[in-house]
Amino acid sequence: MLSFLRRVEQEFQYYSTLLSEVDKAKEDWLHYLELNATDYRERCKIATQLRLCLLERRSYKDFLEERSPIAEFLAQPQNKGLLDKLGRVLGYVRKAERYHQSRSYIPRILPNPTEQLENKNKEALDT
Repeated sequence: MLSFLRRVEQEFQYYSTLLSEVDKAKEDWLHYLELNATDYRERCKIATQLRLCLLERRSYKDFLEERSPIAEFLAQPQNKGLLDKLGRVLGYVRKAERYHQSRSYIPRILPNPTEQLENKNKEALDT
């Protein structure tokens, strides 16, 4: 989740730039269609390119619409430190996980519990 939140701001800027470029391309196709395309075949080719441009534009707009609430939330001054705080919390969790994975126990009273179990098992088998 933390990596997703960190990526949102960068992706939001990236897709905003792409949307701006595709908007300009859309205007270019519309103006070309309006001013230059005279025969049927040329208008069909331009209309196909315009449709592809509009589909690309729609995908960028949808992406931005989905991510804008998160980007706006992270851009607010009181929430700017949120990612850093979540990063520290994740660090604490990972530290505890590492501790739990390498945990061991040193007996306080029994000299070696596994030896005692083996000795008892041998005695039980011998009798």
